[in-house]
Amino acid sequence: MAGTVAVRAKWVLLHEQEGAQPRLVEDRYVLVEGGRIRAIEPTRPQTDVVLEPMAGLVIPGFINLHAHSLNAPLFRGIIDDLTPLPRAENLIYRLLMPVGQLAMDVLAPEQLEALVEWGLREELVGGTTTVLDMWRPEQEGFFAAARRVGIRAYGAPYIRSRPILGIDDAGEPRFGADEGRRSLDAAVELFRRHDQGPRGRLRVALAPHATDTCSAELLADVAAAAHDLDTAVTVHLGQSRSECAAVEGRHGIGPASLLASVGLATPRTIAAHCLYLDDAQLQTLASGGATVAHCPLTYARAGISVTADRFWRNGVAMGIGTDAYAMDMLAEMRMAGFFSKLATGRSDTATAWSLLDAATRVGADALGRPDLGRIAVGATADLAVFDLSGYHLEPVIDPVKSLVWYANAGDLHSVLVDGEVVHSREQDAAASGLRSSVAEAADAVLAAARSRGIAV
Repeated sequence: MAGTVAVRAKWVLLHEQEGAQPRLVEDRYVLVEGGRIRAIEPTRPQTDVVLEPMAGLVIPGFINLHAHSLNAPLFRGIIDDLTPLPRAENLIYRLLMPVGQLAMDVLAPEQLEALVEWGLREELVGGTTTVLDMWRPEQEGFFAAARRVGIRAYGAPYIRSRPILGIDDAGEPRFGADEGRRSLDAAVELFRRHDQGPRGRLRVALAPHATDTCSAELLADVAAAAHDLDTAVTVHLGQSRSECAAVEGRHGIGPASLLASVGLATPRTIAAHCLYLDDAQLQTLASGGATVAHCPLTYARAGISVTADRFWRNGVAMGIGTDAYAMDMLAEMRMAGFFSKLATGRSDTATAWSLLDAATRVGADALGRPDLGRIAVGATADLAVFDLSGYHLEPVIDPVKSLVWYANAGDLHSVLVDGEVVHSREQDAAASGLRSSVAEAADAVLAAARSRGIAV
């Protein structure tokens, strides 16, 4: 456990009362001891370490509710500016899933681990303190990488009954044979080996891949296992038209209704994307208490817009995720805001304050961690400290607006997880040792993909 740390802040985003709007207080020291926030006071305390940004804004660390950390160094530059497919979302089935599986087949465990660590470090240096990361079972090295990085990590190995093999001549996904519940059993075994309990820094969540790759029976088994293990569930939901059509064809109901029918539309479930769910399906999620992980930049790359306003309008709790290509929570918040403003024609929708709340408190609550995602005495000290003294930020009229609409990862001063300083501007030498390993691993996967006729 870390010693005593104080952060001198020009502004602190203070959560004084649960359920109330947080407020900014000025010229304070945030005192951290034993992994928790002990005091927020105007005078400098006696501490082991004092962090002193020039114009510091202290906020709760970002909660990234949906990520594929391995994919960022693997696919960045490949999925951009592509010639559109007949159905744009078939990128998932034509490229992402086959190449992702290829990485499992051709890379050594230490190469996979290097790619994951690179993605996790990218998240950390952007202010993310907690990530919910979906990955294939071969990526068990995720936990070792997360320990080195120091981030709070929920590893979520895929569970599925029907692997996707690619797309057919009509552009529809091709499914493999039903694998039963073997992947669920494997995920439960990973839970027993790696999960550190309700307040641990490393957790294991259950991750049925999607409603088109999992049978109703498997989804029901996941719901029962999640209840028994007392852990979170995350699933891709309504991420493509193909998925929605497959579920309608098999079950006669929409994807959210399928989750509800098997006991998975609950507060323990985090549903990623939900782009192709209609209002009734979103209301089904809302009535069950599930949370949407909104990842707008993934779809923006394909020319597709999805708005945060639509989730809020249907009463769904909405957090923020980065998905697969750029682990940048500030960019995701900003895109979520701009999409909503454009869709509604209103500047006062998707405000900086509401987006920051989605990226912090809402994400923490979705993971069942009310001690995260807020700054209050007694809360766990997972903090992001930004320095708002840059040319692109001054003058700072409202530091929350300055952060969400104008700041970038380069403005991050330091990150604390469990009260431990796990990143600062002066201490980021880890990347130099990883860079060559990451490049070699990515090159090996691309070469293997090209040799198999996959256009990358």
